Amino acid sequence: VLLETDRTHEEPASEKDEGLPIHVRLMNRKVTEIIEHSESAFHRFLGPIEGRPKRLTLARIFEDGSVHKCTPWDPFLQGKAHLDIPVERPPQQKVLRGQPGEATLQPVILPHESNVPAETFASLALTNRNLNSLQGFYVYREERLIVAGDWLGLYPPEIHYSLGRIAIFLSNDKNSDKVWSIKVNKDSVQIPDAARQELVRIAKSTRKRSNDVFRRSGQTRGQRTDISKTLVPLWVQKRVDLDGERFLQFKLNRTHPLVKLVVKEPQRLGALLSSIEGGMPYEAIKNLMSDGDKFSEESDPTVALSHLKEVIDVLAGEDEKPCDTLTRVAKDVAPYNSTAFAVAVGLLRAELGCKTPRRTVE
Repeated sequence: VLLETDRTHEEPASEKDEGLPIHVRLMNRKVTEIIEHSESAFHRFLGPIEGRPKRLTLARIFEDGSVHKCTPWDPFLQGKAHLDIPVERPPQQKVLRGQPGEATLQPVILPHESNVPAETFASLALTNRNLNSLQGFYVYREERLIVAGDWLGLYPPEIHYSLGRIAIFLSNDKNSDKVWSIKVNKDSVQIPDAARQELVRIAKSTRKRSNDVFRRSGQTRGQRTDISKTLVPLWVQKRVDLDGERFLQFKLNRTHPLVKLVVKEPQRLGALLSSIEGGMPYEAIKNLMSDGDKFSEESDPTVALSHLKEVIDVLAGEDEKPCDTLTRVAKDVAPYNSTAFAVAVGLLRAELGCKTPRRTVE
């Protein structure tokens, strides 16, 4: 139970402090800080959760005898009032199973803002921290929150991942404290080397799903609306298998209205080129690279070969033999002089019966 000497706590800060003695203002401010900290750090004790009744009551008692009961923060929307909100809760997972420092992880992907009442969505943040800064891991030591929203050095916070949160539940024994480098003040942790790979995997999966929900403007997995019916991307992502590995590529969307228009009206090519230059998916590439995705420029050899034949026909000089055109293009014209078209160049050279060009020794 916390005591406060003044009843004006519900007024704006500028009015609350005006005219009060300095010691009263300091006490009011400190009590407010303690209340806000307790509502977040002990939120799993202050309200019923996961079928258990609340285990702690915290209240302000004022001089006039009135009581203001404190309400727990609900960073994962687990309360009864939020049962109808479409929060995604993938299965719990264990790290360091059967070892010192064993922990249970519960990933959560919050719904898009459009699927949550404004007041509820605002409550996901804290007084001094916005939603973006609260993504990441939430570390509990015997259910007391000691770290709220931090990727623990794995990633920086980025807006597209602001809906992803992962609870880590630790015990309060000395072995666990040592493994997770929990200090005496219980306000920080470090990922153990033995758990890093598994935490990266879980974090990566949660971030990808958060990014998907964030970008789909409120669509959830249960909804059947196809994003392609509402959005016309200039660039599309494509995953390819190369030498047994999965790579990501960005391809120009050939069904885009501007692309179709240029086919009918070639004089509109300038508009298409401007769109391509201004529509490069830099942000998407950056986000995917931060998650460790591998990119490749290599194309399907059959498609690249067909493409290269058309290019050779278009770029052939007057009285220039096809092999000479191919050699010139493969040497000096981007992107056909890159490794992405090396296989296609070799295939076309063989098909045309070209001699392998001599290498210049410097």
